[in-house]
Amino acid sequence: MPRTSPLLKFVFDYKKFHCRIPIVPIRFVRADNVSTQIIHAVLDSGADTITIPQDLAIWLKLKLEPRDTPAMTAAGTIKAYKAIVPGFILGQGGREVYYQNIEVCVMENCPYILVGISPIFEDYKVTIIAAQKRFMLEPTS
Repeated sequence: MPRTSPLLKFVFDYKKFHCRIPIVPIRFVRADNVSTQIIHAVLDSGADTITIPQDLAIWLKLKLEPRDTPAMTAAGTIKAYKAIVPGFILGQGGREVYYQNIEVCVMENCPYILVGISPIFEDYKVTIIAAQKRFMLEPTS
């Protein structure tokens, strides 16, 4: 999962989303360099990888392969697929970190896009200040 740009320090404020969970701005890039608009995804320390719905995987034209193990969710075990996304972008407005060839988990009825341990928690120290509905990502290296 090569990162193609330097890590940046981020502070994200999620109170504007009127929710109690950390939301992070991301984008995905297809092989033909077409990008999604900004997606406000859930930062999820309980997810191993980035998890996306099958509809997005189809739009990204990803090749789905069966996972070695089913996905473990709060609702139980679910059949899932894995795929490689050509481009993943963390951030917005010119303050962005680019990744190439990120493995994602794809689930048919996934209601949210989840950003998990790989790559964010591997590259960043994550500090959540829940009372202020804010979190910080500080590069680990």
